[in-house]
Amino acid sequence: MAKISNMLEILNFTLSCVSMYNFTTIFSFVQKSEFSLFFRILRVKKQFQLTQLKAAKAFFYIIFFLMNAGISKSSS
Repeated sequence: MAKISNMLEILNFTLSCVSMYNFTTIFSFVQKSEFSLFFRILRVKKQFQLTQLKAAKAFFYIIFFLMNAGISKSSS
């Protein structure tokens, strides 16, 4: 349960950064390998005319899902 609330806190902070368009703070958390994923989402955003915030939210949900999967994989 503590892990979930931690993840939600991090996600909440990240989304508040996104809403303030503070992308340098966000990108300091993101490794280079995930940039291609981000640009793929931006392309999807263009295609479906999503807002910038929605595209960023989708990106960070995916990142935190991948991070969480990596944490649980390494701990087992």
